[in-house]
Amino acid sequence: MSPEHVTAMNALLRDDPTVRAACARVPGRRVLAYRLADGPGGRDVHWTVTVGGTGGTVRFGLDEVPDPDVLVVGEWPRMIRATRASRDGVEQDPGCTAEGDTAVLAEIGEALAVARAVATLPVEFPELPGERHEG
Repeated sequence: MSPEHVTAMNALLRDDPTVRAACARVPGRRVLAYRLADGPGGRDVHWTVTVGGTGGTVRFGLDEVPDPDVLVVGEWPRMIRATRASRDGVEQDPGCTAEGDTAVLAEIGEALAVARAVATLPVEFPELPGERHEG
């Protein structure tokens, strides 16, 4: 996700009544964070999803956050492949593990599903090591 992509998603989510209604059913503010190894330049990539709380919506970010409710740990290339496959209607295991209060995932599941429906935007996925596209 690029900063521009995150900004566009957050703009769609900010005032959407279906997202706000789903977030109202979440007991307080919840933070889901991703730490994905082997990102561009070999660096870790951080994604953050905040659900509910002040503002009552779903908000995406690209910063590392201290003490999220749940931290999802995996490999960036594998997550990109799984996300790309999902966009094509194919389930692929992203190979991630969850640390922390995993009960939070059930609490935020509905809000994330609604947010996905509202803010899924066209995206050009990066080429990954070992891939070659004709062009």
